[in-house]
Amino acid sequence: MSNPAAITQHLDIVESHEKADYLDSYMERVGSKVLVGYLSHDTDPSNPLEDSDGLGAIFSAHRNSRTHREMQEALGLDMYWSPDLELVDEHPDQFRKAWIEAAVDSLEFQQWCQEVGRPPKFLNPTELAAYYKRKAVRFWRDTGGITQNPYNPEDIDDFEFTDDVREEVWQKLAELHLIGDPDRVSLDVYEHSGVAYSVSGEGMQCPWDTASGGALWVPDDCAREEIDRRAQVYQYGTVVEMPVRKDQKFTFKVDGEEEVATFRFTHWHQAFDALAQSAKRKGKGKPDLGRRRAAFELASNAAEVFTDYCNGSVYGVVIETFQITDEDTGATESVEENSCWGYFGSDHAESTLKSEFDDELNRLKKGE
Repeated sequence: MSNPAAITQHLDIVESHEKADYLDSYMERVGSKVLVGYLSHDTDPSNPLEDSDGLGAIFSAHRNSRTHREMQEALGLDMYWSPDLELVDEHPDQFRKAWIEAAVDSLEFQQWCQEVGRPPKFLNPTELAAYYKRKAVRFWRDTGGITQNPYNPEDIDDFEFTDDVREEVWQKLAELHLIGDPDRVSLDVYEHSGVAYSVSGEGMQCPWDTASGGALWVPDDCAREEIDRRAQVYQYGTVVEMPVRKDQKFTFKVDGEEEVATFRFTHWHQAFDALAQSAKRKGKGKPDLGRRRAAFELASNAAEVFTDYCNGSVYGVVIETFQITDEDTGATESVEENSCWGYFGSDHAESTLKSEFDDELNRLKKGE
């Protein structure tokens, strides 16, 4: 890697060059030409979550956010950030079972049975509980649970304990991701001289500057298809990143095995494919776990890209060819420039710069 200052000193590339920020650069002479590759800040990048399919969306609970309603709906909350208990009615089987169990133990319902049903006398506790259950089942059936029978003015909502049942059922359904977006992932937001989004519990956990659950990731159609694909493999294990190996930093771990695989791979997709092959030899997997793993992985990637966007860590990769016009003074003029913009994150931009520079250098040496 060359010294950026040396480029301007020896090649007459003016510092006022509008793209040449010289964040990172390479330079090599081939005959009477000099090939220069450098990074430049992308000063007008597009929001990657709006401009690209497959990254999903991030909704924020920040007071200035315009995505409150979207976040509430994805979480199954009402406009006041409280559980939207009406959503429980969309799960009548779970609601019915919980309501009947609660009714049997409710003094309120038992009193109603005593007043309306006239239970037989001298029932033992077991027989009395069975009687209350029969009455609860009959009451639910007669009222339709959530639809009031026009011939019977009484309804399950006439009992005060019904609200408690709705909230308990909502909590259980929410934990199972059966309310709201099933593939949503909670994000933490760290903000202090910049902002960082991360899957909840994985990023900066500052007691003062981190808003736990301050944002939410939800997949778009493309991301949900990718979740479907990865979940089939992740129900048996996970891809493991090993940063200490820069050239081969990916491997995988199969559930139930203590150690990671001995294989090492350069790219993520290679480790994923290897895990998929190993998964074929496994027995029954855990589909729900596989789906959550896939959603978390995609959410983590989207959070990283969006963090780069928010902090201006977006770059252009520029490959420029200069013709030396005066060997004595080192004067040059630009004869060709190729650039591509919208690389999020310095690591991605730098690796792309190196790859593009090497490719162009090879072509220049071959006289193409």
